[in-house]
Amino acid sequence: MVAPLPSVLFPLSFTSDLVALMLDRFPPNSVVSALGARGLYALGYYTTATALIAGIPTIFTTAAEYFAISETRAPEVRKKAFSHALLNVAVAGISLFNFLTKRKTVDFAPFKFNVALSGVGFVAAVTSAILGGQLLFKYGVGVRRMGLSGPEMAASPLVNVNKDLEIELGLPTIAKPKVKVA
Repeated sequence: MVAPLPSVLFPLSFTSDLVALMLDRFPPNSVVSALGARGLYALGYYTTATALIAGIPTIFTTAAEYFAISETRAPEVRKKAFSHALLNVAVAGISLFNFLTKRKTVDFAPFKFNVALSGVGFVAAVTSAILGGQLLFKYGVGVRRMGLSGPEMAASPLVNVNKDLEIELGLPTIAKPKVKVA
């Protein structure tokens, strides 16, 4: 539940900086430009800060999910998860750089290089979100709905994927689905 916040805030920061830069460059009138750009620059700065702070618990929860993926049984899922993690690290690095450079400017106005770099981060964030959605909905990474997840749930609603917890970790499952014989 912690991953959506940085996923939304990083692109919001880029968008607010881009719109503010456009207001500075092509002002509709001087009052709207001055007030709108300053507010949007501040919004971009503070959303970046919030996303970086919200990213800290996300690192721990997603790392736990990554290491829970079996390398022998699901190598393609593990590769996608690794790509997802690398993209997230790139987005966080770009955001940290932008945060550190914008804090020294008047009204938190970014340099044009910051906005261009944020554009690269925006593409990386969207790509990472798509990979994260595939990991979540297609492969069931991080999801155990009543003992079922991912492809096993789609294939047969009566399969208990918690059996790996019993076998590998020696943990009992909480509830096994009842098999109905027709």
